Order: sequence, then C-alpha cells, then structure tokens
Amino acid sequence: MKKYIILLFLPLSLLGQSIDISFASRMFNPSVINPAAAGLINQGNSGIFVEHQSKYVGLDGAPSMSNVGYNGRIFSEQLGFGLNFNNDNVGAVSKFRFATDLSYKIQASALYSISFGVKGGISKNDFDVTKLSVLNPSDQSIIDQFNQNIIYDFSVGFFIYSQNFFIEAAIPLLSNENFFSVADSNSIQLQPEYIYTSAGFKLLADREFQVIPSVAFFNGKNLEFSKEASIMAMTPQYFFGTSYRFDSHFSIIAGLNLLDTFTIGYTYESIVSSLKPTIKNSHGIFLKLNFGALDPVNVNLVSPRF
Repeated sequence: MKKYIILLFLPLSLLGQSIDISFASRMFNPSVINPAAAGLINQGNSGIFVEHQSKYVGLDGAPSMSNVGYNGRIFSEQLGFGLNFNNDNVGAVSKFRFATDLSYKIQASALYSISFGVKGGISKNDFDVTKLSVLNPSDQSIIDQFNQNIIYDFSVGFFIYSQNFFIEAAIPLLSNENFFSVADSNSIQLQPEYIYTSAGFKLLADREFQVIPSVAFFNGKNLEFSKEASIMAMTPQYFFGTSYRFDSHFSIIAGLNLLDTFTIGYTYESIVSSLKPTIKNSHGIFLKLNFGALDPVNVNLVSPRF
C-alpha cells in the first residue's frame, strides 16, 4: 500500500540514522563511527565484518540497516586502514554510503598508545516514489533533486588505550549535506552534526574470562543528548553483552567464536521509551572473518574496547 509521507520529516529520519550505529558494529567494527579504530581490531590482522539489522520488525516501512566493513594495517604496524559500505532504508528513502578510514598509532608511554584517524565518505540518497503517494505535484522536483545530490563528509577521531582502559571520540567536521534545505545542499557546513565519545575498562583481567563495562555519549545539534551504558563478557568460545541507552532502547548481543578466525553473532533491541506500545522490537545478525590466527581469548584485540 502506498503511504502518505510529509517530506519535512524524512530528513530528520536520515539524520537519526547517521549516529544510530548498532551495538554490534561499535563493538566489532568500531571504525564505522570512529576512524581512529581502523587497524586496531583483530590484533592488527585484516578482517571483514558483515551485518544486517531489521528495526521494529512487523512495522510497515520500518528501518533496516546493512553494513560491510574491512579493517587492517598497511605498510607498517602504525598505519591502519578501513573501508565501510552502509545501506540504510526508512520507508521510501534509502541512503547508500561508502567511507574510507586512515589511522596512525603512536606509543605515548610504556602503558598507553594513541591512535588518530580521519574518515572520508560519500553518500547518495534515493527516494522511491512508488512507495508513497505524492502530496503535491511540486514535490516531484524536490524528490528529483534529493536523488541527484552527492553528499561528501569528513570526520576525525582519536583513540587512547592500554591493555585495561580506553577512551575515544569522533567528530564529523565537514559535510555538504543540508538536511533542511535541499536547494542549499552544495554549501559546506563547518558545524559538526554530532560528537561521539566512549570509555571503558577491563573489570576482570583473567585471560579465560573478561568483563568489559563501558559508557558512550552522543551529542549534537538537532539531537537530544544520549547516554548509553554497556557491559561485555568474553571467553575464548563465546561472548555476551547488554547495553542500555537511557530513554531509548535496551540491546542484547551474543555470539560464538569459531576456529579462532570466524565469529557469528545475534543482536536484539527493545524500545524502552514512551513509544514502546507502538514500536516493535529489532533483530540483527552479524559475521566477522579474521585473516590470521588470533589469541583465542583476545578475539577482541590490543585494547579492552573490543
């Protein structure tokens, strides 16, 4: 059935997607949001991460998100490289994004290392008019221009870590996307759309069982300040974790590590806000393939972030 959609609200949905990174991605493919994490996961070995998440299952026009990522080191132990391809869908709107990450790691002290990263991305929106009833004939020209726009963005990040502690942040600095005026989409915006920060530590240092609590914060213009607390438990064979984003949703992640090189996992998300009576739960599945044998319990990496 075709749906009536007011165009004014669609850009707000796309803005929300820009930071609605899944719990699985932030744990196992962290360069998707912070370019400084490129090359740090998998103990520096290269790897591929594939994820699909269906949001609010059963709701007509509900969002879905797919992500394919690559991470590794190039040329030296200090230089990390990452690739991410994302496809987000909300109702009649799809957003395709390709981004590359480059990071550089330095040994700041005997205990701490610092990684700096930059991300360059290119995106394209697609508005499928067959999935809705156009409210006004003039909307068609707006939709055509919306579909033709190529969006560029540039982000920076840092990652400070030891074997038992980490703190990170990522800030998108430049973009030619203007969510509120399609006609002005070629103008460069210098004001960041959001700021992401996170920190955590190892609660237990036993190599056969590790517990890693962490917190994350999202803040930006046109967005409410979001706070999230999470905890991960990891063994050589399996992992389990939960996260809670205050006034938003509760997430569960669980999975298995197979043959030291292959990981399969499942994510579940339930709304806890006032929208809970009308919004369905979300489900996701992800796969991770590591090229190179890993230390069995540290299927995470060189820091407790993963």
